This record gives sequence, C-alpha cells and structure tokens, in this order.
Amino acid sequence: MARTTPKRPTTSSKATRGTTYRRSFLELTFRFARSITTKPRHRGRSRVTVWLAVLLLGSPAIVPAETARDELRRILVKLESPDLSEQVAERYGTLLISALHASTTPSFAFEVVEKFMEQTPAADRAGVYRAAAELAELTGDYERAARYFAATFEHSETRDPADALAAARAQIDLGDLERAENHVRAALAQAPTGHGMVQSMSLLARILTETGRDVEASAVLHSLVPVLAESNIGDAYSVFGAAAMIGLDDVKAAARERVEAFPDSVEAALVRRSATDSRVDPFPSPSRVMNPERVFERTVAPTSEPLDERPILRGIQTGSFRDEENARYMARDLRELGFSADVRSRVVAETTFHQVVIAVDGDPDRANTTIMRLKERGIEGFLVFD
Repeated sequence: MARTTPKRPTTSSKATRGTTYRRSFLELTFRFARSITTKPRHRGRSRVTVWLAVLLLGSPAIVPAETARDELRRILVKLESPDLSEQVAERYGTLLISALHASTTPSFAFEVVEKFMEQTPAADRAGVYRAAAELAELTGDYERAARYFAATFEHSETRDPADALAAARAQIDLGDLERAENHVRAALAQAPTGHGMVQSMSLLARILTETGRDVEASAVLHSLVPVLAESNIGDAYSVFGAAAMIGLDDVKAAARERVEAFPDSVEAALVRRSATDSRVDPFPSPSRVMNPERVFERTVAPTSEPLDERPILRGIQTGSFRDEENARYMARDLRELGFSADVRSRVVAETTFHQVVIAVDGDPDRANTTIMRLKERGIEGFLVFD
C-alpha cells in the first residue's frame, strides 16, 4: 500500500532555497539509509550513509547555521500561534515535519514532535510519526523508534503493514520478542497475501525460532513454499535465511531456486556462499549478543572445555583501520566522550589492522552498559574476545 505523507512546502525565496535543498537532500539520505538497514549485507554500509546525513544536518558548507535556525524559528512561531490561520491549519502536519527536519539535533527534533503532536490534525499524525520514527531508528533510539512506528501504524488510514514490521524490528533490537510478535501479527492482519504477507511470515518464523517454537516456525515457512515462485528476490532471500535458522532443507531449496533465478544479484552470491554453511549470522546488536535467552545462546552445544581456557572478554571494538592515524583519531574522539578507548594492532594475512577497543575488564555488565552508551552517541560496537 502506498504511504501518504504531507507534501513539503516549496519556496522561491533566496533566503530559504538553500535550506529547502539541504533538508530535501538530508531527508533522501535518511530514507536511503533506512531502506537498506533491514538488508544484512548493507547494515554496515548504511552507517556511513547515516553519518553523512548527520554531518550534513549541521554542515555550514551547505547552509549557514543562522539560516537553518531562522527557518526553524519561523516554523515554530507558526506552530505556536494561538490563532492559526486556515492556511496554516491545513499545513500543520507539513510544518511539523519541516520543523523536525530543520532541527539541529535529533533530541530537539523529538521535543518538537512531542510538544506539537497533540494539536496536529489526526490525518497528519501518521506522516509526522513516521518521519520521527525513521530518525529515531537511524540514531539508535530503538525504544522511541518502536513507539513511533507503532503510532504510525495506528494513526494511518491505510494501516500500512510496513510500519508494523518496522516497529517489530525495533522491538527485536531491544530484545522484546513478545511485543515484536504482536506487531508482526498486526501486519499479517493487514496483508494476508502478497509481499507484505511473505515479509511478515518470514519475520514471524524467526521470532518463533528464537523463542523455542521450532515446530510452529517450520509450519509457517512450509506454508510459504507455494508462493515463492512468484515472490520477489528479497522475499525469497528472507525465507531462505529464516529456513536456514532451523535447518529446513526443503524450504531452503525452494527459496534458493527462486533466488538463483537472478544469478547476478547479491542475494544469489550470498546463497551460493552459504551452500556449505547453514549458519546465518545475525546483526550483532546488543540485544542479540547480551540476551542469554535468545536462540543463538540456547543452541550452542555443551562444552567440556575448562573454564579457565574459555575466551576472555577483551573489550568492545568500535573500528578497525589499516591507517593507524585514523584509528588514533577515533580513539581520541572516544576518550573525549568519556570512554577508555585504546588502539591495538594485529596482523591478519600479512596485513596490519589497527583496532579501536574500549576496555571492559572482562565484565559483561559493564560491556552491556558501554554498548548502550555508545548507541546513545550513535556509535556501533561489538564484543571481542581473547
């Protein structure tokens, strides 16, 4: 179903033309980044795009900061006016989205949304919530993203299942699989057939698997086999990944056949690579690596390895560079933010890599807290062991 978002106001004024261009480019950058974050092969690359968007948000080379602040001030004056003109009232939702995009920091953008949402016309609320949810997701605020995507789904006249699935993915990143499942089932109710159904069922199968309901997950995936021949490549690859989690060879074979109908695609290359590897690596978000109840922890085979010989938590890696100077710059910036970052070098296949690592002294609780603090700053990190 097509999303309906209020049209953005246009202007021919020289004073605001640059700002309008800047906001439009920023919005497109954010939307492009978000469009690829759900694809496993792209989630790492999307961080570069997100940082580009964040840098452009405050870049004086694009638009003077005073111009951006002046425009934001003008918009807020209109929104705060006790006597709204008919023209302003009709464009209230558009103005609020414009204020969100003109805000100089994500936190201020969210304050604007919360302050003015109550008086926003009901027909405009879904568009505002969606814009705020996308920004929250890209800044790593998954709790807010889940809440805003759920609100988008509830306030939308079309009740787009894509919004419910976005809320579900944010809840998965938070580790709340029960709420994630509720959102997926809400999406299924709106899209019992077609692309939305395949995406919802694939995600539902993953949630069922991670909560120990392999029989139900198997039934869900087998029900998708008849529609794979007509599905798009992205849907087929999603089914392939979900089937690989529980070793459903017949479903994997059906999904692989559809994916390989597009031999030059990245999905086909990934399927060929995984022909000898049934393991599907999840995106290493904190909820996946720190929650002991997830399936990836449950299915690890018992080991008789002595405790003192098991890997020791070394720290949290935030970057790896061939150029040592770049690594030292990142470590310096992290130290200025209050993290005990250092640069450690290692040689892999005759190539030296310089890794930026934050020490946690082998303490899992400290590691979890540090990862969440990094996310609040918009920085990704993952655990490394000796």
